[in-house]
Amino acid sequence: MILHEFYESESGCGYHPIMEEKTKQRVRIEQPGKESRQRRNGCLAAGAVLGILVGIMVALYGLPPILRAMYGEKVIDPGDERTVGGRTLSVSGFTVGRDELCLGIPGCPAESIQLSLRVTVEDPWSPDTDDFQIEIAGIDTWIGAIDPIDGVLETDLQFLPGETRTVILRFPLPLGFTAVETEPDSLHITTPRARLELSPELRR
Repeated sequence: MILHEFYESESGCGYHPIMEEKTKQRVRIEQPGKESRQRRNGCLAAGAVLGILVGIMVALYGLPPILRAMYGEKVIDPGDERTVGGRTLSVSGFTVGRDELCLGIPGCPAESIQLSLRVTVEDPWSPDTDDFQIEIAGIDTWIGAIDPIDGVLETDLQFLPGETRTVILRFPLPLGFTAVETEPDSLHITTPRARLELSPELRR
């Protein structure tokens, strides 16, 4: 702020400006305590964990229906044959119960769903077990296929160009279900996207 001071002299009188000195004050800023910082870090960690859990739930349960809606499956009626994505597919039958292919093999399930899928390919095809899932009546979650048995051609998933072969896909029984109670409803294939409907007439 500028002030004016009155003065008198032999030549006259008047006012001349003077500068007011400002008083400097030191302001103390309170720093957050250790307990406050820990509480804030805990909230951030909890938020991060919650975000990860939500993402996992969406990936497991929300994403598959969205993908199925965006990229519809080609439906093949029970016993019919249809070419999808260069692969001609048909289900010739399925069995629920004792797994004959697993007899004497350590770690192999004694009972399973065994589905005979007849395949003709134009080009090489090497699907994974993750590409095959079976839908069971009364169960919302689809069941993935069991890994092929080493050295057993019937379970091998490697197809040569122009090859026609019947592969046996094996699936574990649903938790809490017996072989009699298990009713396969349809086979889902990821690549190419296809759904092969099953019927009691195909059960052996």
